[in-house]
Amino acid sequence: MENGFYYHVHGFTLYSEIECPELLLVTESIPDVRVQVGLLADFPLHQKHPHQGYCIEGMHMLLNIKDVGRFSVKDGREIIVDPAPDAEPKMIRLFLL
Repeated sequence: MENGFYYHVHGFTLYSEIECPELLLVTESIPDVRVQVGLLADFPLHQKHPHQGYCIEGMHMLLNIKDVGRFSVKDGREIIVDPAPDAEPKMIRLFLL
């Protein structure tokens, strides 16, 4: 058993290392989407992008929200969250959900 939470949201089973009290808890099952907390040190912050704050390459999106954190979304199924120092959990969930 993993240390995390299983939810049902928008027709998907979601496994998350981040607690989301806004979502409906379900019993452990095979998740369609996984949310993990991790470091995104290679986030291309200093490269020129047509849109500040995010970068999309194929099926991979990187999102940077000031004072909240960095988010990596791959293939619509794998999300890695790198919270900013002192980020409020409700703000992280706002951009996650």
